[in-house]
Amino acid sequence: RSSKYRENGSDSDGFEEIVAACVEEVLGCGPVDRTCNLFHLGADSLKIIQIRNRIIARTDCKVSLVDFFRHPTVKLMAENMSCIAGASA
Repeated sequence: RSSKYRENGSDSDGFEEIVAACVEEVLGCGPVDRTCNLFHLGADSLKIIQIRNRIIARTDCKVSLVDFFRHPTVKLMAENMSCIAGASA
C-alpha cells in the first residue's frame, strides 16, 4: 500500500495518477480522458467495484461505491477522495 496520504484536497495530481491507472487496468484501455464519465468509458457496477478495490489497496483511502456516482470522472474522484493517514478501507 502507498504511504502517500493527503487531507483537504492536497496532492490531487498524485491521486489522479493512481485513479487513472486503476481505471485503465480494469477497463483494459490506454490513457483515459480524465474528464470523461467512467460509465461512458465502459465501466459498469462490477468494474467500479474492481476499480474501487484497486484504489483502496494502493492508497488506504476510504472510497465508497456512491463516490463513483457523485464524482464519475478520474479528475473528480481524485479531487474528492478522503485520504487520511491511518484510514482503514
